[in-house]
Amino acid sequence: MRIIPSHFRWPLALLAIMLSASMLSGCGGGQIAASSWPGLTVDEERAYVAYTSAVLAIDLESGQERWRFPSALDQSKLFYAPPALTAEGQLVVGGFDGVVYILDADNGRLVWSFDEAQGRILGGPIVDEELTYVASADGTLYAINLTSRDLSWSYETESPLWASPTVADGVVYLASLDHKVYALDQESGDLLWSEDISAAIAGAPALADNHLIVGTFGNGLLALDPARGTPIWAFETEGWVWGSPTIDQGTVYFADVTGVVYAVDVETGNELWRLDNLADEITITASPVIDGERLYLSTSEGIFVRLAADGVPLWQEQLEGRMLTRPAISGETLLVASIESGVLLSAFIAESGTLRWSFNPAGE
Repeated sequence: MRIIPSHFRWPLALLAIMLSASMLSGCGGGQIAASSWPGLTVDEERAYVAYTSAVLAIDLESGQERWRFPSALDQSKLFYAPPALTAEGQLVVGGFDGVVYILDADNGRLVWSFDEAQGRILGGPIVDEELTYVASADGTLYAINLTSRDLSWSYETESPLWASPTVADGVVYLASLDHKVYALDQESGDLLWSEDISAAIAGAPALADNHLIVGTFGNGLLALDPARGTPIWAFETEGWVWGSPTIDQGTVYFADVTGVVYAVDVETGNELWRLDNLADEITITASPVIDGERLYLSTSEGIFVRLAADGVPLWQEQLEGRMLTRPAISGETLLVASIESGVLLSAFIAESGTLRWSFNPAGE
């Protein structure tokens, strides 16, 4: 068994937002201090960053701020979850105060809000046609109609929900910290199946090739049958898998919190390659992003890496601060959010790794 180094204590502190260590592993443990991370979403023109007390819209070409919500500092509002864009040009934002804010994506003005959730919102809302699905730390998934502005249905689980749901083919797949994966009917919210996998899940399930893939806090990756929830295969990792796996052309790409990067065959669960020497004592909690033959990974130590699809490192950058957020790509622009530094967002040319601009929310 690989010993988790001392640097891993820092990402463990994130767990105290709602949980004790005993809820995650079934073993005893105390409450740990909390931290924060930015939620990042992009379209063709702007990057939207939800972080601490504001949601910011940043122009992709210039790196200049276009608007922020709220326009004046309001310390009662905190944001973590990645916003979701609608086809009508609105931005759905989940707040740490449990409120879902629907903003005009062009100017950041509040259109309306939904305040029936009773817990913090950590996973990004998912928009599918006229419904948005919002997972709350009160253990409930809310399906909100964006047209009527009413609650269509809700489903309660046994523990807080941190992960965004996954919606496909009329089914909503939901991963919970109660060690279960749920499949719900998209129209009614009725339970189709649930599967206890004996480990908490903090990342959204990934669905491809008739396999529902989840990373767990039980040192593993698990593939389930999306129709019944029965396990297909399990893959053992060195440490917890925090982020969501990324699936592309039959390969599952993911990383664990001890800094190991993996590629696994989606059909069989067989390992294709692993990379465990990116740097000494790194932690990876963010999901990877793949763009063609390029795989991008950010680490909590500020190291940002581009890999080939076969796991060969191509370039890396050392940034100030820590990176807990999944990178985002718009065209040839690669965006990386960081914390604990003056720079909140950095834009690179994806092919070369050349810095285009950096954004400081204080305007410095």
